[in-house]
Amino acid sequence: MMYRFVIATLLAAILAGCATLNEDQCNTTDWYTLGNADGASGKSVNTINAHAEACVEYGITPDREAWRSGWDLGIRQYCTPSNGVEKGRSGRFNSNSCPVELSANFNEGYRLGRNVYDAKQAQASLKREIDDDIVAISEAKGKDRVRLQLQLEIKRNRQFELQNRINDAERAVDRFLYSRF
Repeated sequence: MMYRFVIATLLAAILAGCATLNEDQCNTTDWYTLGNADGASGKSVNTINAHAEACVEYGITPDREAWRSGWDLGIRQYCTPSNGVEKGRSGRFNSNSCPVELSANFNEGYRLGRNVYDAKQAQASLKREIDDDIVAISEAKGKDRVRLQLQLEIKRNRQFELQNRINDAERAVDRFLYSRF
């Protein structure tokens, strides 16, 4: 019986930590403005449910219509092809919150931007390996040194391939963005 109390207490603490709004915010929020901000930051249309859950403990019901009107405007600012590219290039998570009529272009931009990010991450990782290999070569002797030098040359060639991959990914982004004008 005691474990149920402990679990219930922990669950309440966790849910309280997840609250999107505090009592003062629930009382003073302009629901349209909050909806607009939520949409413009790419939050899901279901975010209003989290706000309602946070405010219910204070006896406050959100103005869902005002929030949704704001969200509808804000999400259109978020779900642009260029913002998809920016989110992908920065390696951010795609929350897939865009409405159907906006999602294809946003997601294509995100995919292309993510290709740039992934290629740059691979290049950075390879650079760290090369730096480590250079140190290892300076400490190696005989056949080990020759083997490490050969591996280093192979990695340097791979570096050129990755730079070409980055350039190709950047060109694909440019073609995508310029085709939208």
